[in-house]
Amino acid sequence: MNLGPGHGLCVDDVDFGHFGHRAGLAFMELSRDDIRKVASLARLKVSEGELDSLAVDLRAILGYVQVLNDVDTTDIAPMVHAVELQNVLRPDVPNSSLSRDAALSNAPRTDGKYFLVPAIIDAE
Repeated sequence: MNLGPGHGLCVDDVDFGHFGHRAGLAFMELSRDDIRKVASLARLKVSEGELDSLAVDLRAILGYVQVLNDVDTTDIAPMVHAVELQNVLRPDVPNSSLSRDAALSNAPRTDGKYFLVPAIIDAE
C-alpha cells in the first residue's frame, strides 16, 4: 500500500479482494471543486497541488464504500457495535470535592459565591 508523505491510499494499491480491483471507481467523477468542498467541510487546508492526488484517494475510499454497500446483509441482524461491549463502571461513592474557594480561585470573574459568565440570552 502506498502511504507516502502527503498521500493516503493510492487507488492503484487498493485490493478489493474478490470484488475486483478498483470496483466501481471508473464511474465516479470528482471535480477539483468537489475536493475543495469536502476539504472545506472537513476544515482541512488543501493546496491546489494536492487536489488531484486527493481526488484519487477519495475515489478509492468511495469505491470501497460502494463495495461495502453491495454486500448482501439481508440475513445479518443489525448491530450497535461490531464487538460486544460491557460498560466498566466504578462504584458511585461520595468523595470529598474542592472547596468553593479552591474551585473559584482560577475563575476570571466571580462574585465570591458563583462563576460570573457573559449573558448569552436576553432577559426580557
